[in-house]
Amino acid sequence: MSTPPLDAHFRLIGVTANPYPYLRRADIVFGQLETSFAEKGVRLPQARHAVLARPDGAAALGRAGFEVISMAGNHVMDWGHEAFFETRTHIEAAGMNVVGAGANIAEARRPVIRTLGDGTRVDIDLCHSCLKETLGPWLRLSTSAWALAPKG
Repeated sequence: MSTPPLDAHFRLIGVTANPYPYLRRADIVFGQLETSFAEKGVRLPQARHAVLARPDGAAALGRAGFEVISMAGNHVMDWGHEAFFETRTHIEAAGMNVVGAGANIAEARRPVIRTLGDGTRVDIDLCHSCLKETLGPWLRLSTSAWALAPKG
């Protein structure tokens, strides 16, 4: 497979070396999402350093070779419910799976399962140890496995 040119989205964030050859060699390419890919959202009052990224940024991650993205993090609800679901939709539309966050706790705790070329089964389930005091008014937290789902 030929190496695609460095994606403009990566140049925007200061990546100068082409990551594609390294990512393509991995058995599974996993990433932790620290932004929202959405057209609009309402910045929540507790959200500091919140970034609302262009929706096509999700496709750039997919083109780079990312397969599984964790949304289980402290920025998952920075821009509210609408941006949360739009972000998830853009990630999935780009061919990636989401772990650690969902419409409800059961969905948020659902693992992504991959079988490698040698037959090894890999279950990816994610958790995040966000403090309830920080995100409690906006999220429903699972106590047995930290998973994030919007309230409402």
